[in-house]
Amino acid sequence: MSEGLDENEVRKIARLARLALSDEEVRRFANQLTRVLTYVNRLAPDHESEIDSPETQTRDPLAEDQPGVMMNNAELMRIAPMTDPPFLRVPKVIDDGGSS
Repeated sequence: MSEGLDENEVRKIARLARLALSDEEVRRFANQLTRVLTYVNRLAPDHESEIDSPETQTRDPLAEDQPGVMMNNAELMRIAPMTDPPFLRVPKVIDDGGSS
């Protein structure tokens, strides 16, 4: 990453994050975000790492997913705070994606 983020890109990121930034903050964050992204790019697995050491090399493969002990449905319905049998009800955590 040689050129960095420009102010319009920072404003777009701020808008997506629903942040209101002053012009001074946009200039400051353009510099800071460029430095962060440059550092993260150095850590990318497809990039020849500048921090190549035994501590940063993963030698152990990930374990296979194995199903664990399952709770029976009646017990789960009994202890769940909100149910609509045979389903569990959970609070909404993602909005409808509309703009504000």
